[in-house]
Amino acid sequence: ELWFKTTTTQGGKLIGKGCAQTGNSWCYDRHVWMENSGQLSFGVWTGTTNITTSPASYNDGQWHYLVASQGP
Repeated sequence: ELWFKTTTTQGGKLIGKGCAQTGNSWCYDRHVWMENSGQLSFGVWTGTTNITTSPASYNDGQWHYLVASQGP
């Protein structure tokens, strides 16, 4: 979970998990990133890539509270 506020039109990662304790990770899972459009995408790895993207955009310069979770 996190709070964010942005007006970016270049997107980027907001939060995510890797497999390395230090340095760069070669694997990734449970990432949330902003698309250039301001939409949020949440991706998980379950043996295949699973991504869901919000219908709304959130790069409006307002504070937003983000919670991402994964269930069975």
